[in-house]
Amino acid sequence: MIKRLLISIAFGILIILFPIMAGVITQVNGIEDVETVYLIQAICFVLAAIVGGVIYRKYRSKSKTSSKYPYDKVLYFIPIILMELIVLIPGYINEGFYLHNNLKLFVIILIFTLAVGFSEELFFRGIILKILKKDGVLYSIIASSIVFGLLHASNLIGGANMLYTILQIIYALLFGLVAASIVTLHQSLTPVIVWHFLHDFLAFSMGDRVHGVEVELSPLMIGLSLVQILIMLLYTIYLYKQIKQTNVLEQRVI
Repeated sequence: MIKRLLISIAFGILIILFPIMAGVITQVNGIEDVETVYLIQAICFVLAAIVGGVIYRKYRSKSKTSSKYPYDKVLYFIPIILMELIVLIPGYINEGFYLHNNLKLFVIILIFTLAVGFSEELFFRGIILKILKKDGVLYSIIASSIVFGLLHASNLIGGANMLYTILQIIYALLFGLVAASIVTLHQSLTPVIVWHFLHDFLAFSMGDRVHGVEVELSPLMIGLSLVQILIMLLYTIYLYKQIKQTNVLEQRVI
């Protein structure tokens, strides 16, 4: 168990090395242009996705699964849709869709966030979740989510303030629980990749975040974040009950 957990942590560290590499490149070369910075980030995460895809091929299950997705068991993703609608509120109150007048930056952010969603879900809900399932389904969901959440503390290296980082860790932990539960219900990474990409793209499209990690934590932002956290907490409890009904919690993947 400990060995698999350490391997999982190592894979988690591996994925964060790519944005660190992008940061080093921009710092060493003194790059300050926003478009170039995110283009480098996008390239690094595309590389991460390629590496993750190669590793995932080794760990993915070769057994066939049902092609019928249990949409009713995940409430037709309504809680996720509601959460992403909440993301739009501060942007429209302040300045609207930030990328609407910059097509080049729009495309770069699109590629960047898609690569982030694809690579991180491959690593955390694909590779790491699969490795940890050898010690039990419930354990794999919780442990993979804790690793995902705690690794967001790396934002402190980039200059994020403490409160922002704490909120991100809590958010990422619950995001991980929901995403891992969805993958467990039907062994499909597609919904969580789409969700991860959509969340990041909307967040980067709504203003200041596109300029870096310094985000103004206004009472509105904190309040909306807490609402999102509550929705995910309730959704996690619901999904746990759905998984429990499938009688897979005591299964171990050989």
